[in-house]
Amino acid sequence: AALKVLTEHALDPVVKKTTPNFVSRAVLVLSRSMRNEGIPLEQRMRWLDGVSKSLDHFEANTKGITAFSLPGYLNGIRYSRIAIVQSALEDKQMKRAKRLLRELRKGIKPQNESIGTLTRFLRAGTKILNDKQELENFEQWASSLSESNGLLTVKWPQIDVRNDFRLDKKSNRKKLQRPEVPFTDIIKLAPNNRIRSYQSISPIATDGNRVYLMVAKPWKISVHWTYGSGGYSGLNFPQIVTVNLDNSGRPIGKYVKVPVQNGRIINPVWKPFHKIPQPSAIRSYGKLFVQCHQGKLYMGTQENGLLVFNPKTEKWKVFGSKQGLPSNMISSFFFLDDDRMYIAGGRFAVESTHFILHLKTGKVKLLHKANETKEEYFRTRLVPMWLNGKKLADSLYTNLLSSHPVKRPDWRKIPIGNALDAEIIYERRFFTSSKGLYEYDIQGKAIRSWITQSSSGTGTSNAGLTIPRKGLTPQRGHYMVKTKNLLVFVGQNKGIVAFNPKTNIWYGPLGNWNVHYAIGSKNGFWLAHNSGGETKSIANGTIYISEKDFIQAAIQAGRASSPATYRKLIKKQIERMSPLDQAKTFIMFRQNKEALETLNEIISQDPKNAEALLLQGFTLGRHGLRQPKQALKSYRALAKHSDKSAQVTGLFYEMMIHRYAKNYPEILRVSRLLIDKYPNLNRRLHGGIIWWKNHATKKLAKQKKPKEQ
Repeated sequence: AALKVLTEHALDPVVKKTTPNFVSRAVLVLSRSMRNEGIPLEQRMRWLDGVSKSLDHFEANTKGITAFSLPGYLNGIRYSRIAIVQSALEDKQMKRAKRLLRELRKGIKPQNESIGTLTRFLRAGTKILNDKQELENFEQWASSLSESNGLLTVKWPQIDVRNDFRLDKKSNRKKLQRPEVPFTDIIKLAPNNRIRSYQSISPIATDGNRVYLMVAKPWKISVHWTYGSGGYSGLNFPQIVTVNLDNSGRPIGKYVKVPVQNGRIINPVWKPFHKIPQPSAIRSYGKLFVQCHQGKLYMGTQENGLLVFNPKTEKWKVFGSKQGLPSNMISSFFFLDDDRMYIAGGRFAVESTHFILHLKTGKVKLLHKANETKEEYFRTRLVPMWLNGKKLADSLYTNLLSSHPVKRPDWRKIPIGNALDAEIIYERRFFTSSKGLYEYDIQGKAIRSWITQSSSGTGTSNAGLTIPRKGLTPQRGHYMVKTKNLLVFVGQNKGIVAFNPKTNIWYGPLGNWNVHYAIGSKNGFWLAHNSGGETKSIANGTIYISEKDFIQAAIQAGRASSPATYRKLIKKQIERMSPLDQAKTFIMFRQNKEALETLNEIISQDPKNAEALLLQGFTLGRHGLRQPKQALKSYRALAKHSDKSAQVTGLFYEMMIHRYAKNYPEILRVSRLLIDKYPNLNRRLHGGIIWWKNHATKKLAKQKKPKEQ
């Protein structure tokens, strides 16, 4: 009975949602169990033959499985067949194993399967046979699989004005090495003389007199603060502590070695710090939205409403559903004045609730609530918000204080619609998004922008061309905070970059920390990292860097410049490049006209330059100058190239041009040509082409039916 249940579960990787690894192991474990129980060989072979027939059935019935799901489905079947071969080898049934291996090779279709791992397994099984002729036959078959056709690969030039990467002579690899900056690192904090200390996770807020740190016990430190989700995950009992600051904003204290009773000395720990009481009945803060205002700490939580901590009395005040709040989930808030808070709450858009809370009296004024029947939903994570006279605005709504917030007329075109961060400095508004840094006026109109640097790019499909984007200023990083004079940008392994909007000077990048959160203060900024520090322990920690130290370190390292100076440095690098690399660099900087001129000159001298033809088509296409007819000429010239990869690439991008034009007859023609002419297309590319062929067929069938009627 157990065998029956396990086999039925193991043999269907789609219905039962089991992994290919489990399927094959289940078959192998069952076979070995039967052998260990003394079940005769003939009976075991009959069972394995039954398994094989079941696999034949599943392989023949792939109806309803998409081209993208097919490889995973087939992998489960192949690995199970390999397990049957392994069982035959363990039983010393060499003839049977040889036959099964041959049948396996015949059934494998490179365009539908991930053949790398399969080939390794099959080679290992063939070697065990100890048959030279069979091994030669296998190697001949394996070499034929490696002839799969794919798209051309474009090698993009490396542009590193600041020379962040140095060549390591020992490993002959490039290593990240940026100039450092003086810092204060707080990793471990120990209460009294106890050996068990707290591990710093992240700074969460500062009021100028103290910094609030999220800490946990080291043996529970499996998480760190993540800004993207607005909080932390996996930590049920966090602790908040404070470290006092001096007049310059630096933390007061130092690392000390703490001896314990048995004479041992634990790792250096930071002292002094203050452990603040945890609010009663609160076991988990959940995701947080945190600010300091008028000397108090305000924490919007996921499940416990608004928590307010007064450091003078060391008492918490809780505003939740019991106190009259419409929602216990506080996603964001804004101080209208010293008494009134605008609050956006609710777990999802369909539950969104916006209201005003009077802090002194606890009274609530409901402004607007999501109405599912009228399909009125409101965003709750409002970043940023600002006052425009008596109106409260954000990147999406013009007035949040009205009973019915109105979206900006051009909100879909606003790059800050999904703003990551926002800061107001020198009475100017700056926002970061995935596209870069933007400055907006009080009406919400973009007046200046800085294109971001990114290793990701713009492609026409998952299998298409990826263009690394580069910015013409050294702005980078996921998050932005402000000091008195600087906007500071940080991100994971991206270095720290700062910008002074008043002088238009950029500083950095400096430092090699893996930063995952940051907060700003008047005289400096605080970073959460997991890169180690003064204590030499690879763990989460908190870093403080003063604004003055950062500017001085950047100037000494020669990393302080205006955007104009930065562009001159880039221009000198471009001048030293080959014409083709120059064209690629222009594309990376979105300078499409300059790229096209350079590419036209290259092609006039070398009409068969495959890379130049591909890039010419891309520059003229949808992501460039938007001249699809001219782009088609480039791709069709590429399709006539002698190189097979160039031919496939030319046809593939021709299909993409027709895709955006919704020219379904041409999509169908080109996709069929690709499949028929190039049977050994790589798996991912083949799956995408099959999908578009089927999609075009369905669309044409729908267009034909009304005409017939």
